[in-house]
Amino acid sequence: MEMNQHSKLYAQPRLFSIDETSLGTLEIIPKLWFAAEALSSPDSELRKSGLSEIVDSKSARLSSLISYILYTRITDPDLDIRKIVVSTLANVLRPDDDGLPAVEDVRINLYTLLSQMDFSQARYLLHLAAYDPATMTDVEILLRACTYAGDYLTDIITDRSESLEVREMSANYIGRIGYLDAQPALRRFANKLEAKLNGQQAMPFNLSYDNSEITLLPSVRKALEYLQSP
Repeated sequence: MEMNQHSKLYAQPRLFSIDETSLGTLEIIPKLWFAAEALSSPDSELRKSGLSEIVDSKSARLSSLISYILYTRITDPDLDIRKIVVSTLANVLRPDDDGLPAVEDVRINLYTLLSQMDFSQARYLLHLAAYDPATMTDVEILLRACTYAGDYLTDIITDRSESLEVREMSANYIGRIGYLDAQPALRRFANKLEAKLNGQQAMPFNLSYDNSEITLLPSVRKALEYLQSP
């Protein structure tokens, strides 16, 4: 009896969980070790190979370890790899083609990870969406899970060192997701842009000052409209 209790106390966590969830197979576990290791390689082609193995196996839906490893690749410098990683993680949070959810523990653990995303990770997600608008929905799913995303996006939209495309994407997400706390900062920024626009119209001959961020004004106004709508 004591040995049974002892065994339960120190029972090792399962690498995979199979229940009334997305179907998978455990025969691929040895391959997955190599695939997961490949994702840490500095060689992008090797990372792509490992990622392809993981995606084909659908193991991210069955293993918290695999989904965690993918989570660490949100900041992969290769945009094509990042695109697949983001798509795979977003799919973990969706039902599969048969209407089955991913394993509950996997989904809970992934939501917990995403809730604590840092500024850099959110910025990498925005860069991906700006690079490939087809990823916008997947990126939105991940951003919605992040506790601090509203603050990150607000900081990014006013950051003149950031590209206009990424700043515009930030405004889009603020409106789409509905970060109400961003309204004061957005109003101040809209007022600043409107003042610049008025100044440019009053002195069109003045070419010495960079007013390129005025192009953000329509997106900022649209975000404010979304936030103010009932």
